Amino acid sequence: MSAAAIVVALVALQRLAELLYAARNTRRLKRRGAVEHGRNHYPLFIVLHASWLVAILLAVPGATAIEWLPLALFILLQAARLWIVATLGAFWTTRIISLPDAPLVRRGPYRLLRHPNYLIVVGEIALLPLAFGAWRTALAFSLLNLALLGWRRRVEDAALMPRRGLVAIAILLLGVTTAPARAENTVDTALILAVDVSLSIDDEEFALQRAGYAAAFRSKRVIDAIAAGSAGAMAVTYLQWSGAREQQQIVGWHLVTDRASAARFADALAAADRVVASGSTSLSGAIEAAVRLLRQSGYAAERRIIDISGDGSNNSGRLPNFARDEAVAAGITINGLTILKNEPFLDSYYLANVVGGRGAFVLTARDFDDFAEAILAKLIREVALLPAE
Repeated sequence: MSAAAIVVALVALQRLAELLYAARNTRRLKRRGAVEHGRNHYPLFIVLHASWLVAILLAVPGATAIEWLPLALFILLQAARLWIVATLGAFWTTRIISLPDAPLVRRGPYRLLRHPNYLIVVGEIALLPLAFGAWRTALAFSLLNLALLGWRRRVEDAALMPRRGLVAIAILLLGVTTAPARAENTVDTALILAVDVSLSIDDEEFALQRAGYAAAFRSKRVIDAIAAGSAGAMAVTYLQWSGAREQQQIVGWHLVTDRASAARFADALAAADRVVASGSTSLSGAIEAAVRLLRQSGYAAERRIIDISGDGSNNSGRLPNFARDEAVAAGITINGLTILKNEPFLDSYYLANVVGGRGAFVLTARDFDDFAEAILAKLIREVALLPAE
């Protein structure tokens, strides 16, 4: 078998694995209410990429020597491709899928470019044929690829436009006052559910955590506590976290005022997948990410609370007490729910290094089976601002 045939076969296997992973993510996102855009163009991309690989095999004689520089650059692009897949996690697909309530990803390569994946594909299409001297193939498929990518980019930008904050930009440009909207968005509590999904949390334990939070927001006691506030409203969102740079808002801000709105948030929680990659435990990173979300929430809240749950002490990023002190100085309260399965004195660690602010407290669960009861008690205490026992 020629070198070109071996390389093409490896690339084909890689693409097949990506298609299977993307198909799984697409099914899960659609179950959460995601919408597909530009469906008609997708088969053209499949045909283009399959034809590209076949054309390389047909254009390259069996004894052709490898051009190592283009091949090395192509391999580097595969590393960048994996970086994109890891950054997007459960949101990565080969189709244009938009989940309306999900925030846009701003981590990894997306901090630098809006469409890093498109640049990688442009490079791949050109470099692999050039690695075997097939410059005509590289040129022809590069032109076809650019035409399709231009079409896809327009569709994707249109699909993501409602999530890029264009309404806020329009308000600024038109000079419309935002005071009435601020009044309408007044709540008693803005709450972030910051949930540990680090390596020590297996899939069963993750499911128990998720089910515990969802059940709490279906509880009449929690709903009654929310309704009893002066505004009768709570803003709440769900954040997954692990390492120092691994945090993601999974369920966007929901306004909870009654049983129906609480049920909608509970349903969104119950449908949420594990998106953030398992890794180390960075309580400081979780606090910093939660503070950013509170600042960007758009709600005027009497109390701003970070509800952080976990089963381990900080082992990544800076010390959590520094992040805690900064949050408390900004008027934010941090409460903790510690799961003592792995570290029996974790509650003491949280008291010393994690929680702080007005009425701050730590509750404990002996294990994950105990979690649902503990989170219910914790939410009622936070919403009603009950005194420490």
